[in-house]
Amino acid sequence: MNNGQFYASINDTVAFLKKHKLVRDCNLYHIKGASRRVNWADKTKPYIDLYKEIVQNCDYDIFLFDESVIQFNFSQINRKPVIQYAYVQFPHDVPSYDEFLGSYQFDIEEAGDLFRNDYEQLLSEANLDVSCVSVRYDYSEREYRSGIHPVSHFHIGHDNSIRIPISKLITPRMFVVFILKQIYYKRWTGLINNSSFCQYAETSKRSCNDVARLFFVAVDKQELYLT
Repeated sequence: MNNGQFYASINDTVAFLKKHKLVRDCNLYHIKGASRRVNWADKTKPYIDLYKEIVQNCDYDIFLFDESVIQFNFSQINRKPVIQYAYVQFPHDVPSYDEFLGSYQFDIEEAGDLFRNDYEQLLSEANLDVSCVSVRYDYSEREYRSGIHPVSHFHIGHDNSIRIPISKLITPRMFVVFILKQIYYKRWTGLINNSSFCQYAETSKRSCNDVARLFFVAVDKQELYLT
């Protein structure tokens, strides 16, 4: 996957999310020229502080319907690609702003931010949702160590050493399909009955190339991995 394919996949993903009314806002960095990202290697910050930092600084590419956020990043170091995606789930044990408006018989298009201050007050008094989760995807050839650090892998959760190996180089589009399937069960069960969505999901996986054999050797295949 090159730079052009990466951004094309993001644009395709945004169009899909808008079509199904799954996105509230987009702040695409490759268009705006920004490159700031939360340092996920810094595990000293609590999950909720990372989320607040992302939202307050508009440091996201996609702001989903439930106020969870997605980031995409593509760079090159010594001509080797470094690819990172992150999904950060809305961390409060309260309804999303859309659901909050719905309880008063309003929708987001009608009310906009009219009740945002009331909602922010609700958030300030809310507890952390202990079931919230972050999902990250990393691809880095320079950090690859056979049997130890997979070149392509998922991180599930915050502040741990979980790395689930993948034999594919995941595209932004496939990452979002994965998030929909694993996080949004009710939405997924509705979408899966749509033939155009099924085709979209199927072609998403086909667009993911195999990891080069150099970075997926015999010892890597001895453990469980996604393919």
